[in-house]
Amino acid sequence: MLLNFVLNYSNFHVGFIIKPDEVDALEWIKKETPLTSGFFDKGRPEYCFYCYWDEGNRIAYYGQRPTLVNNAMWGYGKMAEVLTAESEAEAYSVCEKYGIKYFYISHRNIPDAMIRFQKAYKQRPDIPQDSYKFFPEFEDPQPETLATGSLNQEDSSQNAEEISEKPRDIEKTFHYWLSDCCAIKANENFVRPASRLRIVYSAKQTNRLVAPQILIYELVPGARIVGRADPNTEVKLSLECRFDLTQMLYSRETTADKDGKFEIIVPYSTDYDNGRIKTDPFYKLSWISQGNWQKGKCNVSEKSIQTAALIVPESVD
Repeated sequence: MLLNFVLNYSNFHVGFIIKPDEVDALEWIKKETPLTSGFFDKGRPEYCFYCYWDEGNRIAYYGQRPTLVNNAMWGYGKMAEVLTAESEAEAYSVCEKYGIKYFYISHRNIPDAMIRFQKAYKQRPDIPQDSYKFFPEFEDPQPETLATGSLNQEDSSQNAEEISEKPRDIEKTFHYWLSDCCAIKANENFVRPASRLRIVYSAKQTNRLVAPQILIYELVPGARIVGRADPNTEVKLSLECRFDLTQMLYSRETTADKDGKFEIIVPYSTDYDNGRIKTDPFYKLSWISQGNWQKGKCNVSEKSIQTAALIVPESVD
């Protein structure tokens, strides 16, 4: 893994101003995330941050944490692999390959043309591991559409309507799932809430209808909630979460196996209160036992989340 710290800090242009939201997030990173090797010594970092390429230097310089990519675009191909992943399993595999533990996600508009470029870039056979290599031979296979802000006037109104309703390329990506769905809401490629990703920091909101400008995620092993129900029946789980002013319900479902056993991996601890993130004191569960719905609850500690601990819910009346 490349150490992307202060080597290219000069890439910041004169007059660059860091916004208050960014200052707050970077201070939180420096205070609340574990120190790594490789900053004040020659050791290999224990983990790194995923971010968009133009945010790498500020995280490295102000937050003093290693990043996957930096403003010199070192690690651009690795960033593209993560950003354009199209399933939870693919994203986790890439993150584990590169040692990614945290994700700095700022709310931004990434054009579909850029997504297509990044998908092509990561598939190049000569892609460098750490530096950026120019890609002049790239040809966008699709014209720009309404979704990215342009459409030829010759297009009929019917075609325009069809184009506007077509899902954007960005909406199929892992990055979009984090930035616009909080890794909780489902979309075409990510059909259920994350099992191992949790939001640990939210920028301050002035309006609950406007998404936080910055979210920080942590990749965790996740606690394993296990139990028994009637064979081949539905099991439901939920936890109320608040991300500053935004209230969201983290909910998952599974089906008990033929022996009645079930397991649900969850990333959020209960009674969490840090980084403007708050969670309820317990998870709520429901399952079918002897033909009747049974309710239950369980507490999940930070240690359980970090060690993949087994937790058996208790029944409630």
